[in-house]
Amino acid sequence: MIEKLVDVSRNYNNRKKVSLDVGYNIFTIISDYYYRENFHSDIIKSFIENERDTTFPIFLKMINLIRKQNEIKKSDFSKFSIHREKERIDILIIDDYSKKAIIIENKINNAADTNRQLPKYYDKISENYEVVAIVYLTLNTSKTPHKVDWSDEEIKQIENLLVIVPSMSSNSINLLDHFLNPSILEVKQINLNSTIRQYTKLIQYINHNSMDSISLKKFREEMLVNDNLETAISIKNMLNDLPEYLAIRIEEKYNQHCYPFKNVWRYKNTTTVFDGLEFNDMYLKLDIQCDMKGYKAIFWNPKIDDFNTKEKFQHLESLNEFISETDRITHIYKHYNFNEEDELFKFINHLLEELKLMKES
Repeated sequence: MIEKLVDVSRNYNNRKKVSLDVGYNIFTIISDYYYRENFHSDIIKSFIENERDTTFPIFLKMINLIRKQNEIKKSDFSKFSIHREKERIDILIIDDYSKKAIIIENKINNAADTNRQLPKYYDKISENYEVVAIVYLTLNTSKTPHKVDWSDEEIKQIENLLVIVPSMSSNSINLLDHFLNPSILEVKQINLNSTIRQYTKLIQYINHNSMDSISLKKFREEMLVNDNLETAISIKNMLNDLPEYLAIRIEEKYNQHCYPFKNVWRYKNTTTVFDGLEFNDMYLKLDIQCDMKGYKAIFWNPKIDDFNTKEKFQHLESLNEFISETDRITHIYKHYNFNEEDELFKFINHLLEELKLMKES
């Protein structure tokens, strides 16, 4: 189980680490609207409709890259018109000369499908046009059409026409990389180009601030296998207890070997405290704060508010890599990773030896 979850957890963590500043963006300013499905449909329609000789071919190219066969010809839509909410369809592109149509269903805000939604649209438009594609726009690759209420014939019909386009994806054709960004390079109208640029930022912003459904879906699937869920819960509980165990290891190692400090004890279970070192009117402590990711070693003087610990002990080699806390010159610290326990112990041993020499000199 652990091996299978390594990639899932890595992808999940990578997405969580990404911080995106959308900057000045007109769409986030009117934030009440960009959460609505109609908003995205209005915007995408306007992009295809304005400077149509530029943007529509790019849109068709994106569809054809996904289909890989039965390519849609630009000539079949030389006199196209584009509509919002015609027959309740989010975006409908029709050509009354070729009698061909493209249905676009927008699910970027993750709205649920209504009963037999795509089959109903297909049936209605097929009365007067040949539907050559049904484009299903989603936020990411985790959403697909709801087919439970489709007949076998409907599934067969629509599967051949269905083009699922996520707004962003690292490993598939997507709206951002294959329509929006190419449009930015080609569109000449300054206002339209600027609007597309801001919309691309919005799409990135929405994606990075959404739950990572793809990773969580894979995680859930793995949890359904055998007793993996119970194992995962046990691992979670052990991870919760791990910081206390790390602190206990330090306490046990130095309980009888903490000189020139007088005592070693634990504060709130997860911080090991070396306490009671007094000399030259100084009172010094070493705190080792433990968490799941490792350790934070803090050397400080709790008695004097303006005591500059870094300056006072700059001659100690063991503290060379320690830095002062931003708002407290009394505290200097260094982080150690979880796998650096040996390095932490070397530091503690070195510091104890240097402080012992200072105290006894």
